Amino acid sequence: MALARSVFGSAIDYSQVTVRRRKFFPLQPRGVTMAPMGHLHFHPQAAHYCDDFAAAPIESQGHFIHEMAHVWQTQTLGRWYLVLRRHPWCRYDYALRPGWTLSQYGLEQQAEIVRHAFLLRSGEQVPGVGGKEAYAARAGAYLAKLDALDAEIRAAVARIPADRRRIVTSHDAFAYFGKAYGITFVSPQGVSTEAEVSAKNVARIIRQIRADKIPAVFIENVSDPRLMERITKETGAKVGGRLYSDALSAQDGPAGTYIDMMRSNIRELSMALSS
Repeated sequence: MALARSVFGSAIDYSQVTVRRRKFFPLQPRGVTMAPMGHLHFHPQAAHYCDDFAAAPIESQGHFIHEMAHVWQTQTLGRWYLVLRRHPWCRYDYALRPGWTLSQYGLEQQAEIVRHAFLLRSGEQVPGVGGKEAYAARAGAYLAKLDALDAEIRAAVARIPADRRRIVTSHDAFAYFGKAYGITFVSPQGVSTEAEVSAKNVARIIRQIRADKIPAVFIENVSDPRLMERITKETGAKVGGRLYSDALSAQDGPAGTYIDMMRSNIRELSMALSS
């Protein structure tokens, strides 16, 4: 993964990524690589498969970087994000727009921007796109924003008492966030992320919160407010607001971009976990 690390740095948890020489679904074309759920899938007879992309021709390396951008999207936005949001008519072509962050481009446009930046940085010419200076300037500006965001989140977590950095959540996309910032995310026992939570499920959650001394709970698939009131009353745990994982909000909402999403999530976590 040294090649991927040269582009994405620590933004990807590489221990969770595999390169698989098998189809993602039975009708995957031979010439198509798929990475919809955090792993790279090559057709078993794909001519562009390589055991070591770091030693491959630069075009193959660029292809690998494009697919790893989809892995980054999955780890950032949730395991099901690409499956649900990547439609067959996604555009690959793009034009760099002043002031736009990477998250404001389409899913395939993002991957192409990252690929092109990699190729330009490697000294290659990319027909139809600007020079590497334009990409470097935008990348530098965006990385500065990400560094500021990282510092902001770490400062917010530092204000939360260490013994309160534990929550129960029905989301399954926060392992990377927890690992990076030292918050433990616990799945509710016996609760599906798809199905409505029942009174019986709530009883299990209450026992779990008491046993593990968890101060906050974020469970979205509960339509009956009385069940959430019961959790609060019987455990003293705070019921948190909306966490965004598998999708952003509307553009004008609290999580319209990746940066806004992260700020919204840490704001909700801080309010729920503060003593």
